[in-house]
Amino acid sequence: MKYIITENQMMKAQFAYLDYIFDGIYKVKSKDFPNSEVWVKDGEMILELDSYGQLWVTLRIWNHICDMFSIEYPEINELIKEWGDENLNLDGITLHPNKINPIRFNTD
Repeated sequence: MKYIITENQMMKAQFAYLDYIFDGIYKVKSKDFPNSEVWVKDGEMILELDSYGQLWVTLRIWNHICDMFSIEYPEINELIKEWGDENLNLDGITLHPNKINPIRFNTD
């Protein structure tokens, strides 16, 4: 049996998946990254927005999204940028994978 998925349906599925992946993230101040905005989930740094407007995503999550939807760099880039615009008010960012490795944060 074949299923035909429209572009709109695919984007809704991708956004729902990003909502799931990024559910529970919260912004913290970090003395290790004083010029950046950092989002953490379960004590692990997930996103970093540096002072140049570049958003860095952990490689683990980037690769997970790539594998889940069989999409490459340009599509992942656009998907996360659109999700960030809508959910984190991150307008006009440049997106990059692979800069940050999971870093544990003590949130006490």
